[in-house]
Amino acid sequence: MKYLLVAETANHFRCIDMIIDDAKVALTEKFIKELHLVLKNGTSDSRKDL
Repeated sequence: MKYLLVAETANHFRCIDMIIDDAKVALTEKFIKELHLVLKNGTSDSRKDL
């Protein structure tokens, strides 16, 4: 369970970094889906979309 919390926290910070890096770029559906993929990677929710 701790691993999942660590993964979720790390994924959150990766998403924040991505958002900051692309702050001046137009928001697109593709970017939102990329964020979603990063956020769920390695978590208990990662297999729900399969």
